[in-house]
Amino acid sequence: GDQGVDMMRLPPSGETCEELDFYDLNADGVPEDGRLVLQGTVEGNHFRGSCAVGSGRGADAVVRFQVPADGEWEFTTLGSDLDTVLYARDDCLDSETEIECNNDVNFDLGLAHSRLRLQLRMAHTIFLVVDTDNSLRREAFRITAAPFMPSSAPEIVEAAFQWSGADGRLAVRVEGRDADRDVAALRIELRDEEGAPLAGSGRALPAEHIRYGEDGAFSALFTHTVPVPPEGQPLVSTQITVIDADGQSPPPLDLMPM
Repeated sequence: GDQGVDMMRLPPSGETCEELDFYDLNADGVPEDGRLVLQGTVEGNHFRGSCAVGSGRGADAVVRFQVPADGEWEFTTLGSDLDTVLYARDDCLDSETEIECNNDVNFDLGLAHSRLRLQLRMAHTIFLVVDTDNSLRREAFRITAAPFMPSSAPEIVEAAFQWSGADGRLAVRVEGRDADRDVAALRIELRDEEGAPLAGSGRALPAEHIRYGEDGAFSALFTHTVPVPPEGQPLVSTQITVIDADGQSPPPLDLMPM
């Protein structure tokens, strides 16, 4: 649904970034499941956010957004090809006007995208900077804007995995339901016949191929390569759970290899 907000109804703001090019989320964004979605490319190093780590040198892009309605708004880079840093400013070129900055939602859970939740007033214009975490590569990004709505954890309906003991390659297929359509990662732990975790497991993997159907039904594929277990330590089972963009997950599921 559109959540009762017309995201395109305001005329373009007259505020700019002077000589710097920028994207306009209101004009160029595409409505999708109650969100406004824009895809673009980071290029050149012009900005640095307060939450940047290391050198802070990264390719970036600016996205202007004029708020269509009062309330709490959520901005996320989920689905981008890069490890992002996201920050919002009132003035494009003035770092002192930064409203908030986020590096990763939860890197340990495999959530390297960024997210901001801001209380904003209608017709207020902000500048969102999509920055790269210490990389100057020209890469594609995706940013979405939507009125914030509390989310729920995804549900696993069916899952299976295949294991190649020769090269350590693992493929996991998961089917389930997620009303929020934001499955982001899979946590996987491989175990031997005594139930002990194998080296290289217990980590979160980003979703590679995910498709959504009606009512939030989804199908996702995850692949991973782990060190081949020593002889006499065969892979017997695995425990998995999917993780959404907010770090929520259902109870883990035990699987046997196909």
